[in-house]
Amino acid sequence: MPIAAFLSTLHLDSASLALEKAPAAGQDLQSLRLVVLVVVDQLRGDVFHRFGGVLGSDGLRRLTEGGVWFQNAHYSHANTVTGPGHATVGTGGRPSGHGIASNDWFDRQSGAKINCVSSDSGSPVVGTAGETGQASPSNLTASTFSDEWILATAGRARAFGISGKDRGAILPVGRMGKAFWFTTQSGRMVSSSYYYRELPPWAAEFSRTAPADRYFKKSWERATRDDDGVPVGADNRPFEKDLNGFKRTFPHPFGAGMDKVETRFYDQVYTSIFGDQIVMDFALETLRSEALGRGDVLDVLAISLSSTDTVGHNFGPDSVEVKEVIHWLDRQIARLLSRLDEDIGSGR
Repeated sequence: MPIAAFLSTLHLDSASLALEKAPAAGQDLQSLRLVVLVVVDQLRGDVFHRFGGVLGSDGLRRLTEGGVWFQNAHYSHANTVTGPGHATVGTGGRPSGHGIASNDWFDRQSGAKINCVSSDSGSPVVGTAGETGQASPSNLTASTFSDEWILATAGRARAFGISGKDRGAILPVGRMGKAFWFTTQSGRMVSSSYYYRELPPWAAEFSRTAPADRYFKKSWERATRDDDGVPVGADNRPFEKDLNGFKRTFPHPFGAGMDKVETRFYDQVYTSIFGDQIVMDFALETLRSEALGRGDVLDVLAISLSSTDTVGHNFGPDSVEVKEVIHWLDRQIARLLSRLDEDIGSGR
């Protein structure tokens, strides 16, 4: 499906949709080698205007000023939570067509609670010893654009979904791609037996280094200022969550009161800018280790960043913490675009 036709099927919320600049007139479209889809969970539509003062020129601005920016795009479905949103982005359909009506729902016949991706008992999580849970795209009733592209290329194309959440990784790439996500059980990147019997060696090595553990007994320090022209709420409001000693104000300490790394420490990392840092680190390692965009057909890399969502839920959309996340998000996007320029090449 041509990208313009695919975009015409999307119905997003008031958050903006920004695309890298289209190929120049006369450029050979056959030279394109990689489609990169980045979804930012809970990215409000006013972010580009509101937080413009903390954005650089090589990140989000590169997309909005040097690309195509849809400033009046809307969801046409309910409800607008992670599962249905990612399934809609991946398939171009609505929940009635792709089957993901919510993150969770109840089956009327059995009365059982169904999760959009983690109800398939035949697809246990793989990645670290003692990992529990399961995940697969079994509830997705429509094919994704990468599914169709892999079929159209007789399996030569490849697609990878990477996220801080299982549903954010699985639903954009569907059945034919591969998915990895961060888990707060172990602070590592994992996958599902639906995709792998065991992690590929490069992914196992990434997780062996325990990427989240490097933040134990360190702090999330503030990088922005009150006088930078981007006003937000006070840095201590009664409805904000402490999250196991993480505090409601900066700096936020990781692992306070803990003698060793615990699951609640991984919850803290996940609810900070470093959740996205780990996901982006892994995405760039996927790009390198799988040599994406280096073959003779177009590959797909889907990245879903979750820190804006987790921090927004815990501190509110007008918090200092969200301002920090947007600043950090911009730096991660700049880092991604720079690496793509280096490894894949401009215009490819």
